[in-house]
Amino acid sequence: SVSLSSSFMSPAHGPQEGLHCWVGIIMYLPSDDEAERKDITNRFKGQYCNLARSVGAPFGVVSHWGKLEMPTNGQNFLDLRQLMSKRYPLDKFNAARQYYDPKNILGNDLLNLILGTPR
Repeated sequence: SVSLSSSFMSPAHGPQEGLHCWVGIIMYLPSDDEAERKDITNRFKGQYCNLARSVGAPFGVVSHWGKLEMPTNGQNFLDLRQLMSKRYPLDKFNAARQYYDPKNILGNDLLNLILGTPR
């Protein structure tokens, strides 16, 4: 468990009495076989990420917004976007992105799709 964060964009931001825990998952690609590596990657992005989202949803679990995996289907995309919108103040975040990074150099397609574009 970790202390409450004062940063609104931190997954550990929340009520003082809240429980905050970091869980780190590392995906290893032990094989030199490209097909096997692709299969491992697809299983991680699909089965693992879908399982983690479904198990964590009732508890308000969110991934760190900078460490998201691309949703595997339209419903996962909508669910993730709704979760991020509910959890983080995206209007303020995107206003800050526009101010400090007006050319969106630090952004990418996934961040823009899930969190919105700088404005």
